[in-house]
Amino acid sequence: MSISKYPSKLSLPQANSGCATVLDYLVGRFPQISADVWRERMAAGKVHWHDGSLISAQSPFRPQQRVYYYREVEAEPVIPFAEQILFQDDHILLAYKPHFLPVTPGGVYINECLQNRLRQQTG
Repeated sequence: MSISKYPSKLSLPQANSGCATVLDYLVGRFPQISADVWRERMAAGKVHWHDGSLISAQSPFRPQQRVYYYREVEAEPVIPFAEQILFQDDHILLAYKPHFLPVTPGGVYINECLQNRLRQQTG
């Protein structure tokens, strides 16, 4: 199992489409992830609000609030090519991205993406 080192985030919409809880919204938003998996993540402290307070299966839907969660995949492929920082100052970072390396987390790639590799290198 590969678990993201950094949380993904989403903002709950202003218009509540009938979701009483955050769990209801997440199950509808991500149908490929079962309610049981979301409950396990919540119980393990892997889903929280912007202020760090934990979200439980009973937490009410709060319009326009940010939800942070840690993505998980069964097996994340390792990309054997290294990125290279070409330039960096206080305001900008320019990097070479090797072919096949995703820019952002998605699909089966969580930590093996340019964004998270650069986060690890630069803090």
